[in-house]
Order: sequence, then structure tokens, then C-alpha cells
Amino acid sequence: MREVGASSIYSECDVDVCLVLAAEPSSDLAAARKRLDFLAEADLDLVLFHQLPLYIRSRVLKEGVVLFVRDEAALYALAIRTARAFERFRHIHRAYLEQVARD
Repeated sequence: MREVGASSIYSECDVDVCLVLAAEPSSDLAAARKRLDFLAEADLDLVLFHQLPLYIRSRVLKEGVVLFVRDEAALYALAIRTARAFERFRHIHRAYLEQVARD
């Protein structure tokens, strides 16, 4: 993710924003409504963190830039849960990538 207005070298790049909600929406419809509420405010590529595949969530936490956080402790707790879940999944993901590379 890039911070809005970070540098002129990114002027032709789009901005990807991952939104981490305090509580997961109760349904896919509720998540879609929440996403649309935010999209109405700005021209962004917006995704909800909990809807991302696990390996992407892990990358977001490693490579992303936090632009705003209301509850830092909750964000750290989410990062720890995600890291642990990815560690349990890593061997499956690695095997999948190896198979794709062979095909």
C-alpha cells in the first residue's frame, strides 16, 4: 500500500487501501455495504481485511503502511492472530506455489 501523496514517482500508480474493521460484518451483504460507504467518500481501491485470503492478509501486515488506527492494541492482536494462522498454513501455500511453478 502507498500513502496518498507519498511521492511524485507514484503519480501514475493507484492507491490500494485495506480497511480493518473493529468487528467483522455479520454477513457478506453487510461487508459490501460497509465497503460501499467508504467508496462513496473517495476514489480508492478498497478491500476489507477480513475478506482477503490469508496469504494476502499476511502481506498487508508485513508490507502495508498504517495510515490511521483507533485501537493500536487491537491491531497488534489481529496481526498476531494472522501471523499464527499463516504459520499453520505456510506449508500448504508453499506446496501450492511449488506445484504451480512445475505446471
